Amino acid sequence: MGNGGSTPKFKSAFIEHFVASFVGFAIMTAAAWLLDRAERVPNLFVDVAQAPGTKPSAA
Repeated sequence: MGNGGSTPKFKSAFIEHFVASFVGFAIMTAAAWLLDRAERVPNLFVDVAQAPGTKPSAA
């Protein structure tokens, strides 16, 4: 019974917990990076009627 260390069951649970925590950390870091990059993309769908220096046409 006294094997002098942690049993494989507890060691396996620790490794699984560590991996799950690391994966969660990686997902949140990637999501934050993607959101930061998305803010830097210019808005290409600009409404021409609201653009400065334009006059509405009498169509």
